[in-house]
Amino acid sequence: MLPFALLWVLDCALLSGSIAVPTLRARTVVSESAWRKPNITQTLPDLINTASAALVKAVNGASTADQFNGQTYENVATTYSEMAEFDMLTNQTQYEESLQQSFSRTQETRPNFEDTDVTEFLACETYGYAATRAYAAYQNSSFLDFAIQSWSFGRSYTLSQGFTSLPVKNFTLQGSCNGATMVGGTFWTTTVSDPSIAAMSTGYFMLLSALLFEATSNSVYLQAATDSVNFIQSQLYSTSGFVLEQISGSANDTCEILSNDVDSFNSGLLIEGLAVLVAQTHDATMQTSLENLITNVLSNAPWQTTTGIIIKGDDKVVRGLLAAYMRNVTTPTVHQNLRDYLAVQFNAVSDLATNGDDIYAAQWTGPPSSSFSLPNQLSALSALLSAAYVVASDEAAEASSTPSPSGSASSSAASSTSSATSSSTPPAAIAGATIAGVFIIALATVVLVIFRRRAQARRLTAPAPMSTSQPVLSPSGYSLPASYSAPTSNASQPLSDPSFVHPSDLSLPRAPPAHPSAPPTDFSFIPRSYVVAEKGRPLPRHVPQLSQVSGTVITTSTGSSSYGNILSATGADAGSPVHRDSRLPGGAEEPPPILGCALCSESVPTLRARDLVSESSWRKPDVTQSLPDLINLASAALGKAIDGSSIVNQFNGQTYEIVATLYSEMAELDLVTNQTQYEDTLQQSFFKTQEIRPNFSDVECVLSALVNVRLEIPFQVEFRPVGETYGYAALCAYAAYKNSTFLDFAIQSWSFGRSYTLSQASTTLVGKNFTIVGSCNGTTMAGGTFLTTTASDPSVAAMSTGYFMLLSAMLFEATSNPIYLQAATDSAVFIQSQLYTSNGFVLQIISASANDTCKVLDDTVNSFNSGLFIEGLAVLVSQTQNATTQTLLENLITNVLFNGPWNTPTGIIAQGGGKNGDAILVRALATAYLRNVTTPAIRQNLRDYIAVQFNAVVDLATNGDDIYADQWTGPPSSSLSLGNQTSALSPLLSAAHLMASNVTTVGLPSSSPSGSGSTSQTSHRNTATIAGGTVGGVLALVVVFILYRMLRRSARRRALATPAMVSTTQPFFPLPYEPLFAPTSSTKTSSTKSQLRSDNSSSVPHPYAGGKKARHPLPRALPAPIPVQLPPAPDPVHINANPQDLPIAQLVQLLNQRLGNHQWNPQETLPGYRTT
Repeated sequence: MLPFALLWVLDCALLSGSIAVPTLRARTVVSESAWRKPNITQTLPDLINTASAALVKAVNGASTADQFNGQTYENVATTYSEMAEFDMLTNQTQYEESLQQSFSRTQETRPNFEDTDVTEFLACETYGYAATRAYAAYQNSSFLDFAIQSWSFGRSYTLSQGFTSLPVKNFTLQGSCNGATMVGGTFWTTTVSDPSIAAMSTGYFMLLSALLFEATSNSVYLQAATDSVNFIQSQLYSTSGFVLEQISGSANDTCEILSNDVDSFNSGLLIEGLAVLVAQTHDATMQTSLENLITNVLSNAPWQTTTGIIIKGDDKVVRGLLAAYMRNVTTPTVHQNLRDYLAVQFNAVSDLATNGDDIYAAQWTGPPSSSFSLPNQLSALSALLSAAYVVASDEAAEASSTPSPSGSASSSAASSTSSATSSSTPPAAIAGATIAGVFIIALATVVLVIFRRRAQARRLTAPAPMSTSQPVLSPSGYSLPASYSAPTSNASQPLSDPSFVHPSDLSLPRAPPAHPSAPPTDFSFIPRSYVVAEKGRPLPRHVPQLSQVSGTVITTSTGSSSYGNILSATGADAGSPVHRDSRLPGGAEEPPPILGCALCSESVPTLRARDLVSESSWRKPDVTQSLPDLINLASAALGKAIDGSSIVNQFNGQTYEIVATLYSEMAELDLVTNQTQYEDTLQQSFFKTQEIRPNFSDVECVLSALVNVRLEIPFQVEFRPVGETYGYAALCAYAAYKNSTFLDFAIQSWSFGRSYTLSQASTTLVGKNFTIVGSCNGTTMAGGTFLTTTASDPSVAAMSTGYFMLLSAMLFEATSNPIYLQAATDSAVFIQSQLYTSNGFVLQIISASANDTCKVLDDTVNSFNSGLFIEGLAVLVSQTQNATTQTLLENLITNVLFNGPWNTPTGIIAQGGGKNGDAILVRALATAYLRNVTTPAIRQNLRDYIAVQFNAVVDLATNGDDIYADQWTGPPSSSLSLGNQTSALSPLLSAAHLMASNVTTVGLPSSSPSGSGSTSQTSHRNTATIAGGTVGGVLALVVVFILYRMLRRSARRRALATPAMVSTTQPFFPLPYEPLFAPTSSTKTSSTKSQLRSDNSSSVPHPYAGGKKARHPLPRALPAPIPVQLPPAPDPVHINANPQDLPIAQLVQLLNQRLGNHQWNPQETLPGYRTT
């Protein structure tokens, strides 16, 4: 269900007059008699050949250009989008791999596709647009992630409610102009002093937002698109019905129009954005505005000749008109005029702008040009591709409406035959058929009941599927005739210029083959008023029944050799191969080393992980409470925390981070109890936070207590990017609810953190006003994240870097996108090479300013820095199974447990001068325990250490009133503090997770030997009765198992035959009990039982019209369910040499085991049975 509140806001704005909608009404228009050739006469194969030849020229031309030089940066992005458009048109994937590698390389050079060296235009949005078109063409979630990253960067230059300043601009912002808000306007350049807000940058951001809403159903994007539409129509819409160029966003300029030029591309972007919004919202007022604009563009535009030809070709207006045509969002009359106008442009380009050499001039009116120009070529390509799309759409529509030529005759013949047959059917046959029919119906009813009950059981533990929008066009897609083959281009050949990348010159790995997609998540909700929780609402005191679970392990490895080289801290050649260990089970290759070369640096401690036992001085290293009692304790403490959050200002100082921690703990409690109590509350809370703080940025978060107490930084800091804590909380919620909205929030938070993270060869960074040092201690500074957003602060901190590393690792786990793995690895290498001490702890801060010569600004050793490093490494080890990284993790854990300066002699955490507990460290150790990424001895120590913290919190830090002190050593506190409460919740929830992870299941019941009494009675029974009963019982069991196997196979066939389209989430935990961080067994195996369910939707949206595509069709590197110790099953080889001697119970177990392990041979006969 669409968020109607957003549509209501837009409708009211349009109807109230606050938006300057021109008075021109859509009128009945026919193709002007003066229009030149308003028909397309070429066949579809000819149109595709023409477009393909022009595209090859463009791709080859892009290979010789410097991608990162001026306007070329935007032109290359347009090339990417048209490569994807061509593949979508021809239903191919010719350019998919090339585009994925090119986007990855671009993103490495320009994080979030930001254009810090291009001050002319906010060109990053063009890459976001191209990524959405690639996502529509290939349903590859990597492109969707790229688009979200681009959107997040553009969002940081877009005005939002309540902001009077932006960290990227050095002037006071204008709040409103012409009686309407300035919210929604996007700045034209990244120059800090430039106040220009342009129609082009705003239009691109609006369009990108609309396309992302179409792809994800996340109303954050709909709100952003609506704000941008409102801005353009209220601030840049002329009375003549066209879009103006620029307005000042500075309060000193009093709403000055900086440029009143009327250009075609500005109107084109608005048309395309409105077309997407109308297709998604079906808003009548917005549709009227769209039709008025289209009518004006077709009839009165100053940029076209009297024959209807656009004088200087423009791909954006053609693209916008095509979007309106393909989405069928206008009246039939306007729809026909769109077709004619597009035909005029195509014929002009084909006839007047080229000599037939596939090179096109800028002026579509001619004359042709013999010299190649990339922007001219791309502009002409839009007209060529549009014509092919129009013809393909028309042919598909005709095919779908053509009746079967022999339909009526066949029907009549069938009817006659049926009548004749029935008249001659004897009564016995009728009776037999009736009995057989009744039997079949009864059997089908039984099968249906089984299916219904199983489906109901799944719905109790899985989110409801998301309702997808129906495509506007009737055909589900267009495929070329079987006899047609798309022309082969030379685009796949290696290109000479490194700025434009094809697969042949890249080694960046692709994600593993996709699993079947999971059922989509329901996103139909109406935003309610923002509340963290209803005050006084009682929390549940019951504990849900924990179902029996059995664990399988899913492992993921990237098959690339690039990571180990990129991560090398010794400057090894990036092209050198990575060592792989062929001794892994099953002959699998070892995943790429994460920190292999970095471990050779001098900063790595020599401490070796050893077999340890819990220190005798540790206080109460056991958890004795039952799981229900543990959940009750955590639930009560969480209730107090939620009550406390209702009386604090979320956006004030340290509270901003504490509230994010509270969000993550709400999700964790739902996860451990297998509930969704807090899902709606968290979703609304994230939405409201994101509206106030775009990308969860904390540009107004003044730190006081956080700086002076928790971090203990010896100098004052104004701001810190704690938005990463919201990204972490969002991923906790994603793990709990499998709701892709939370995954989108996490990606947005990551993108903001990425903008403050150093990348390779960075010497400058937007938001920092000093030269950045490239390396320290002989190792790159890439991967370090700045502590604050203050322009002059050079502090790169372990905490900000650790959170960014953890967020990156978890996003890689959720998406399999190697960009996140690369980011996590860069951060890990940075911490290890720049902030890791010789005795095995993590320091606080190092300067990134070239003037400070790698000065360590704070050498304090704090528990939370080591905790974040531990948690990030635990996630990486569970995903890569890299032995070297695991050794580093074990060394760090061992040092933390036994040598941490924050530990009291009894093992209780007493961090810093305040002797406070530390939620981050406990959470990290629980992660390492639950993921099972250490030796058994260290894992036992982890459990004991967490138990010590739990018992300290319960015994010493509270009076039994569910209010906890910050000092876990005591004394208790009677006053509620949100920070103290969320800190104490960490060991409470961790203890519950650990206890729940020990829940085991009971296997099939074993048969007890018969007693003498039983034997005596049996001897008097009739042998035939025994034999008959035995054979009958076994046959009944066989029938049941065969029926079960048929159902399973049928389900798998449906899953394989159904396209995976609308899977908005991939569930982390498919079992009833689902810990936040599922362990990985020491034996890395996989099972078909853990594969994701496929989407059963058979409706495939038209590729151009978009629709709700799969949110993440790529496979996920999913944490495995809890491995539990099942009672040993009988070995089929060693049970008994003679199967005829087996008891019935063991035969059943054997049959179950063979079926479960897929060892059943259909040709194998059942063993014989004794009759005496």
